[in-house]
Amino acid sequence: VGSPALDGLIPVLTTPVTGGAAIGLKPGIINMVPVTQKEFRGFNPWVLVSNFQVKIDGCVGQSFIRSYAFLTRSTDESDSVLAYYGETKVV
Repeated sequence: VGSPALDGLIPVLTTPVTGGAAIGLKPGIINMVPVTQKEFRGFNPWVLVSNFQVKIDGCVGQSFIRSYAFLTRSTDESDSVLAYYGETKVV
């Protein structure tokens, strides 16, 4: 017994069944994630960051992450910038 709503619709299955997916690749994006910025006084400045986590979404292929820090010292006579770059890690 057929339904009037399905009149004329006959499902057809053919072989081989094929399909495909395409991913449009784009150049990578570099995101800078600032954690803290602080002005120091004295001769022994330091900052401790622990248990910091980064979540990467929507990535096809490998991702890389690297920590960095800048320490800038300015006086009336000179300016000094110290940069630290951590090891690049594959995520």
